[in-house]
Amino acid sequence: MAEKFRDTDMDRQQAMLMKSFYHLLSFYASSNADYYLDRVAISHNRDHIDIRPALYDLWLDTLIATVQRFDPDFDAAVELAWRLVMTPGIVYMKFHYDRKTIVGS
Repeated sequence: MAEKFRDTDMDRQQAMLMKSFYHLLSFYASSNADYYLDRVAISHNRDHIDIRPALYDLWLDTLIATVQRFDPDFDAAVELAWRLVMTPGIVYMKFHYDRKTIVGS
């Protein structure tokens, strides 16, 4: 996995991660992917950056571990809320792993 970030500007990557995070939240709220999330799904599919679907599960587990570490009110209900909100966008990303275009585009 480290090789995928070999030539990456990590400050830019962090900003993009934050932006993507908010688009995943928006996807949960609206049940619709916006243009940005569509482009991210395509760029991360098998034919481009090749982010395997299992890595999204690892990403979510890492996010939950981070929330647990820094949120003094973390409990099972907080974890469930995070998982429920982030999962629809993650499923969307995983669904498009083997697709060249976005369904409905």
